[in-house]
Parts: sequence; C-alpha cells; structure tokens
Amino acid sequence: MKRVYIAFLIVLFLNVLGFSDNKSQNTNFNELLQKTPGELVDRVVASVNGEPILESDLKIAMVYFGTKDAKLALKRLIDIYLIYQYLSSNHMATPEAFLDQTIKDMAVQNHMSIEQLYEQLKKQGISPEQFRSFLSKEILATAGFGEYLRKSVKVTPADIELLKLKYGKPKIERQIELLIVPMSNKDKLNKILNETASLKKIANDLDLNLQTLEVQKGDLKKSLDEQVWKASKGDVVFAQGKNNIYVAKVLNVKLAYGNVDLDKLKKKLLEKKMKKKYDEVLSKLKKESYIRIFIQ
Repeated sequence: MKRVYIAFLIVLFLNVLGFSDNKSQNTNFNELLQKTPGELVDRVVASVNGEPILESDLKIAMVYFGTKDAKLALKRLIDIYLIYQYLSSNHMATPEAFLDQTIKDMAVQNHMSIEQLYEQLKKQGISPEQFRSFLSKEILATAGFGEYLRKSVKVTPADIELLKLKYGKPKIERQIELLIVPMSNKDKLNKILNETASLKKIANDLDLNLQTLEVQKGDLKKSLDEQVWKASKGDVVFAQGKNNIYVAKVLNVKLAYGNVDLDKLKKKLLEKKMKKKYDEVLSKLKKESYIRIFIQ
C-alpha cells in the first residue's frame, strides 16, 4: 500500500469519525510532551479481552491526541484495541516500513530527528518500543480499518440516484436525433420514409447533417417541441416550418443534475456509509468483548 495513500486515509478516516482536532493539529508535539507529567508508574489502567492497556499507553495517547482528558484518551484507546484485535484476527498488520516512515514524518514535521524524538519520549518515561507499539495499533485501527471498510462498503448506482433526488434539482432532458430537411426535398423525404425510418440513412441519402442533441422543454421550435415532448423513447416525430421540415427521433429520456457535483456526492455517501459501518462493527465488538477499566 502506498505511503501517500495510507496517509490520506488516516486524515480522511479521522475526519469521518469526528477525531480531528484543530487545536491538537496546531500544537507542537514537543510542547505536549513537556506539559505531560514525567513521573510514570507503568500500571495497568484497563484491559481489552485480557490484553492490558498500560499507563504508558494512556500517556502516549494523551500526547498523540493532544488532550489532557485521560478518560477521553482511554476511550479512544479501548476503541483502538478493539479494532486492532479484530483486524489482527483477520491477519492484518501495520507494515514495519510504513511505521518507520510515519515516525520519520512525525519527527520532520516537528523539526526533530528520529533520535531527538525518541530522546524527548525517554525523558517522559516512554520508550521507543512502547511508542512504536502504540503507533502500530493506532495506524491499523485508523488507516488499516479505513481500507478494510472501503472493501466492504460500496456506493451503488441506486445510492447515487437517491442522492441526486435529495440534493439536486433535476430537470428532464431528452436526447434526440434531429434532421432539418429543406422544403425542396419534401418529395424525396416522403419516398425515403416509405423504405426506412433511420434518420442516419435519410441524412446520407439527402446529403444532410444529422444532429444529436440533449434538449429540455422549450429548447426547440414550438411546433417541434410539442411533438418531441409528447413522444416516447424510440418515436420519430415531424414538424413543418416555413422553409424546412423537422424530423426528430427520441433516443432517450433522462433526469439531468446540472447543479450537483457527482464526485462530491459519492465521497459524501461513502464517508457516511463508512461511519455507519464503523459504528456497527465497533458496537458489536464492544458487546462481544470483555473490557475492564481500573482507574476512575
């Protein structure tokens, strides 16, 4: 999996799940470390299906999520452990190479080397191994789970049509073939019509240009417009003007959504479905798991 794509999934999925925090994004990693108490006894603060969550894990989570709220950080940690365990049981894991690159990027963004980042962590009683272990779980539970959901969640054509009706202002359009025949060719036209209803063949025989148009009601000359909008798909209709005979065939009738960005609609619907699926899976995992919390 490409690094840029997974990094994008992390940002996208955290935003979808409501995890983004502008304040934490603008706060320097080093400042957060300095504000977090350095004294640390690595006791068990919670467990998920027998797997312990240590105080060091909680401290890393508070720094990583940019929060001083231990209860909020622990709640997120429990969710991470649940999803991590679920994906691990399905033989998924965070690639070591991606984990290395993520730590490198984190250091660069905070104007540190990897060694300096690890040194800052050590000052707070957090070893590189503890940090890597936390980050490996967090990546799998966000980017990895996002990719997992993308494979199980689909946006169907029916979904798109429903969204169009909800958010768009549809206009009925008809796709037609239009042949404008000079009145001087009226007899030739009648003769050819006895042999074929193909407007393409008629145009070739009369050396005329056949147009394919998408029209809304009122776009055509009044007499032709009335005939086109009375016709069904596949019908051929006629209208006569002062100098020309108009021959039109209705190719298709459809709803047009000129004011709707389909790509945005698809993205919005995919995010909504992913969020719903995420909540369903997480709710099921919580019901089926044994979770203990040892701190107040």
